Amino acid sequence: MMVGIYMRTRTLAFILLVLLVASGLAYVRYERATIPTGQCATDSARFYSQLEDIHSALPAYDVLKNQWRIEMVACEKSDSVNREKYIQTVSEIDAEVYLRFEHYIKRHSMVDQFLAEDEQGEMNTSSVRPDAITPSKDYEPPTVASNR
Repeated sequence: MMVGIYMRTRTLAFILLVLLVASGLAYVRYERATIPTGQCATDSARFYSQLEDIHSALPAYDVLKNQWRIEMVACEKSDSVNREKYIQTVSEIDAEVYLRFEHYIKRHSMVDQFLAEDEQGEMNTSSVRPDAITPSKDYEPPTVASNR
């Protein structure tokens, strides 16, 4: 009995994580910008401290996923010196968004429905691949200016 509950909880967590990642890939819209590496480090520290402070008011989902996360991914790719900081910040952003999805499902009493559909295979995400999701035609990833 306990094993079944544990597996359902793990399955729920996995599915929510996959939904989180897929949602971030599906609707990416961000204006092309050049982000100085100094700003990357400053923003990363600010974002991370806000995410870790339980009393901090965090921005809406759209800002977290389509501004903060995209900026940190661009910084991670361009500033190898501080790469680990950006990865950690992205992980914290993803965790916050995941928790929002989980709380939404629980608040709206949708856990049983979710689990039932998952058991029937309706939540199978094997068909959702990053290469199958096409960003909007006007999307251009931000670039980071190097200060070196």
